[in-house]
Amino acid sequence: TLRYVPNTGFTGNDGFEYIIRDPEDNRDTAAVGISVTPAQADLTVSAVQIPAAVYSGQSFAVSWTVTNQGSQGTNVPEWFDRVYLSESPLFVPQQAVLLGEFPNFSFLLPGEGYQTERSFIMPQGREGTHYIFVQTDARGQLPEIDETNNRRRSPTPIAVSLPDLPDLQVSAVTLQPTQPNAGGSVTLEWTVTNLGDGIT
Repeated sequence: TLRYVPNTGFTGNDGFEYIIRDPEDNRDTAAVGISVTPAQADLTVSAVQIPAAVYSGQSFAVSWTVTNQGSQGTNVPEWFDRVYLSESPLFVPQQAVLLGEFPNFSFLLPGEGYQTERSFIMPQGREGTHYIFVQTDARGQLPEIDETNNRRRSPTPIAVSLPDLPDLQVSAVTLQPTQPNAGGSVTLEWTVTNLGDGIT
C-alpha cells in the first residue's frame, strides 16, 4: 500500500510508477494516475418550498434550505442567497426577475445547513405558470468544490392568477336645494357603488 498526502493547496492530476523486483532482480512496472481535489466546502440548495397558487399583487412565502455537502467548513464571513421568479422552467438570467437578495452569516461544517423563509409580492399583471429559483453564494464569495450546483428550482410551479378587480361607479347625485340662490349654500350628496367582483 502507498499513503500519499498532497501538499496544501495542490490540485490537478498526479501519477506514480510502481517497480516490482524479485530475488533475481527481474522487474515489472505499473503506472497509476490519481486526481487530487481540494478539501473545500460545497454549498447546495437542497430544498425549495412555495405555495401552489397566488394572485398577482399578493404576498407569498418562499422557504429554502442550504446544505454544505463538501468536506470542509465554510471559510468566509458571509455569502448571499438570491430568489428569482421565472416564467420558464429553465433559468435564463436575462428573463428571470430578481425578487430579493439576502445575506447569510452562518458557519457550516460538512453536513450542516440552514433554512430561510422570506415573503415576496407577486408582481402586478403576472398570470400563468411561474417558477421560483434560489441561488446560494450568488456573488461567488465562497471557494467551493462544485460551483455549478448552487441553484435549485422549485419542484412545482406557482399558478398565478389575476385578482378580481373592483368597479366603482357613482350611482346617485343629489343637490339641496335644487334651485339655489346666488351666494347661498348648497348640499351635494353622492353614492359610490362597487359593481365589480373585487374589493377596493
